[in-house]
Amino acid sequence: MFKSFKKTNSAGFSLIESLIATAIFVVVVAIGAGVFLTVSRAQHKAISVSEAQKDTRFALEAIVKEVRMGTIDFKYYEDNKIDLEGEVNELAIYGSSKEYLVFRKVGGDQEGGQLEVAINPSYQKLPGNFQSMIRENVEIKKLSFYISPSESPYKEGGEKKQPRVTIILQSEVKDQDDPVKTVKIDLQTTVTSRVYK
Repeated sequence: MFKSFKKTNSAGFSLIESLIATAIFVVVVAIGAGVFLTVSRAQHKAISVSEAQKDTRFALEAIVKEVRMGTIDFKYYEDNKIDLEGEVNELAIYGSSKEYLVFRKVGGDQEGGQLEVAINPSYQKLPGNFQSMIRENVEIKKLSFYISPSESPYKEGGEKKQPRVTIILQSEVKDQDDPVKTVKIDLQTTVTSRVYK
């Protein structure tokens, strides 16, 4: 008469178990996505800083090479009435390839600017064909040159010592994700001309 019912095990999840599993999965994915985005931003920032450092170092090394293998043009400073007793904002030299070069920063002292070079086949009192040496996202905050001696050692009666230039280069790159944050790069070196006259 009475049939006995056997209790069967159902192979599945209950609604509560499914909801808990889904909630845990969503939390894990959200944490993973947050970590991925943070790492991605940090990597992006590291790459942009590395590129800015490369550009700044390349520019400094290019100037150093030209000073070392070239001749400082003291006539340029005399013609333009630039006093070499303190810091100057332009460096005029006859470079290693026998070209006339003028390095300078464009932009005010406090604002960002660019590092430019004019390359001329011969001397010009005020060169006009300046070209940028670094990328636009790298701002030059300061470019200063200290030239010693302050008068030409090559002219008659001049102080007979090799010209020496101290270069101070400060650059800054803005974080693309947060323009308020910046990374500053400060470089300084002193180089002596190897050219003897």
